[in-house]
Amino acid sequence: MYKTRLLDQLLLRGVNWMRSKTIAAATLAIGLTASTALYAGPCVSGSDQDSMRVRMLQTELMVAALSCDRRDGYNAFVTRFENELVGHGTTLRRFFGREFGTRGVQMLNRFITRIANETSQRSSSMGHGYCTRATALFERVAATVPGGLIRVARNQEFSELHGFAPCSTDAVASRPTSAE
Repeated sequence: MYKTRLLDQLLLRGVNWMRSKTIAAATLAIGLTASTALYAGPCVSGSDQDSMRVRMLQTELMVAALSCDRRDGYNAFVTRFENELVGHGTTLRRFFGREFGTRGVQMLNRFITRIANETSQRSSSMGHGYCTRATALFERVAATVPGGLIRVARNQEFSELHGFAPCSTDAVASRPTSAE
C-alpha cells in the first residue's frame, strides 16, 4: 500500500511537473511573441519615413567613407546637404520622442548605432564590390542639387532597411519606381 501511494504521489508530481513545464512553455511563447511585437516598434509614414531613408543614406556614406577611404566625399556630402541633414535629424528626434517618450533619445541612439553596425556588416560581406558601389553612390550624391537628397535616398535598395514597417501602403507608394 505504501508503494502504491508513493507511486501515485510520484505520478501526480510528474503530471504537475509536466503541467508546469507546459504552462512555462506557453508563457514563454506568449512572452516572446509580445516582445517581438514590441521590438518591431511603431510604424512610420510620410516625413518620418523619408527622414529614416535619408539617415540610411547618410549612414551608408559614412561607412563607405571609413571602409573605402572616401572621407573627402563624405565631408563634401555633409557640407553640401547640411540643411537637409539637420532638418531630417530634427524630424527623427521628434519621431523617437513622440513614440518612445522619455526614452526617445536613448532609442534614437540605439537606432543610429544599429543601422551603422548593420551597414558595416553588409559592407564587409560585399568585399571589394562594396567600394565600387559606394563610389557610384558618392558620384550620384555629388551630382544632386541641394533639396534633392530625399529623391536619392528613396531610390536606394538599402533605404528601407531601417527596421520600421510603413504605416500604410501610402508610405510604400511614395517611393518612386523610376531611377532618379
